[in-house]
Amino acid sequence: MFYTFSFWLAQTPKASCRQFSFRFLSNYKWSWTKVVSTKSISSLLLNSSFVSSRSSRSSYSHLSTQQIMSSSALHFQSSSEYVVVYCTTPDLETARTISSWLVEKSLAACVNTVSGVESTYWWEGKVERDQEQLLIIKTRSDLVSTVASEIRSKHPYDLPEVISLPIQGGLQEYLEWIGSSTCKAERSHSNDKT
Repeated sequence: MFYTFSFWLAQTPKASCRQFSFRFLSNYKWSWTKVVSTKSISSLLLNSSFVSSRSSRSSYSHLSTQQIMSSSALHFQSSSEYVVVYCTTPDLETARTISSWLVEKSLAACVNTVSGVESTYWWEGKVERDQEQLLIIKTRSDLVSTVASEIRSKHPYDLPEVISLPIQGGLQEYLEWIGSSTCKAERSHSNDKT
């Protein structure tokens, strides 16, 4: 788990990352799981006061626990308010059609398209393998059923992949942006019901 630090401390050997982590544990007496969890590591690495208060990235023993964990820029409460929806499409044209539609209708704040995804799956009694496009859709959890319906109406597959995973944390401003970018969908959705 210490190797997670190496993506941020790219110039630091793995041994130094381990020493840093042990030093950090002994100075703040945090439990092992608290330091090695993704949430805590991200909070430590992205906290602006933590990162900017030292020019050297190898020693942070002068920082208090409160300085490290009190960043208002990060939001790591377990919440299912925001989700990532995955959907695969057979080609780039379909991916662009669906992603543009979702963003234009404010059902998604952002849709990333990852080309060249190879999918292996069971279909009609045999194993199939296809090159597909993967859509990574950022939206609110209350919009997932609408997003799924919209995808299904525009998708050429009989059974399109539409699965959602909760976003458990992230940069607070980004999460708020997801909410504000999809708030028009809420208004138009409530207008449809009246």
